Amino acid sequence: MSNQHDDLEPLDGGEPPDEEQTRMNERVEQLEARLDAAESEGGDLPPDRDILDRLLVGGTVKSKASIGDKRELEQAPLELRKAAQILLVGALLPFYVGLSFATAGAAADFRWIGDQNFPWGIFLGAKAMALLGGYIFHEGYKATHGGEEKGPIAGLAKAHAMAPMIMAGLIWIFAIWFATTGSIDARQGNNLEVKPWTSFVLIVELMTMILAMTTTSHIYGYEHGGKFNPIFPLAFLGPAVAGVVQFLAIGQVNSGGHAGIGYLALLGSGVCAAGGIMAMIIMYKAMKEAKAEGERKAVLVREKRKADREAKRAAREAAKAEQ
Repeated sequence: MSNQHDDLEPLDGGEPPDEEQTRMNERVEQLEARLDAAESEGGDLPPDRDILDRLLVGGTVKSKASIGDKRELEQAPLELRKAAQILLVGALLPFYVGLSFATAGAAADFRWIGDQNFPWGIFLGAKAMALLGGYIFHEGYKATHGGEEKGPIAGLAKAHAMAPMIMAGLIWIFAIWFATTGSIDARQGNNLEVKPWTSFVLIVELMTMILAMTTTSHIYGYEHGGKFNPIFPLAFLGPAVAGVVQFLAIGQVNSGGHAGIGYLALLGSGVCAAGGIMAMIIMYKAMKEAKAEGERKAVLVREKRKADREAKRAAREAAKAEQ
């Protein structure tokens, strides 16, 4: 089956006729002129670039790391992993639910219904389940990306690559549901509707933990041949902003008689903010470096192509002179 570029290729079974060779040389020279003009103006290369590459140097295939092959991490993923570990430490503390509990009494029309003690049982139980899900998730990554073959999670991954991730997801869903069962009811003003105020803030803490743990696993996968997804560092914007905003409530920590848990929450907020801000700085630096590297490579590619074209042009002119 013929294609639109058949006239650019030599005929099988011998040298192309003079007319065919002349037409091919003219086509190559036209493409070279267009490339030279585009590169001298600093603009994008024309779409015929790929045709010229096939004519002059042939196609190339960029090698890709195989799954399980450990690569040396660049600075950005290394620092992002540290940021994720810092975020996890902060998320283990009651950075949101603790501050919400300590400052609830700041409202003049707020009153508790029933027990006023911090729900440590629900808090620790939900966090423990989130950690268990993170452990299974990471062990699954070690089996599917790092080639680990020992342990029950590795055996589960052999049955199906997604099985550990699905199990971790189910545990996380159960942890989120469990967090909703420990709400401390309160009323505010004349509102007679019971307010389960701890559910949402504890779920936010669990989601922050999940972000930190999945980011660590994702970088492990990237280190062992996977692809890097920039959505992970972008997601750290939430903890970075929220952690800083939490400090606006520092003046209300002593309002409800639970200052201890309030200051512990501020400590966790500061750690979460540090991890989030660190990830934002990493992403900004990586974007600048990627842009500079891309521009540098573009210049090198243009110079190489131009040199190759000049060399081949000189070779053709020398061949014409010998005829």
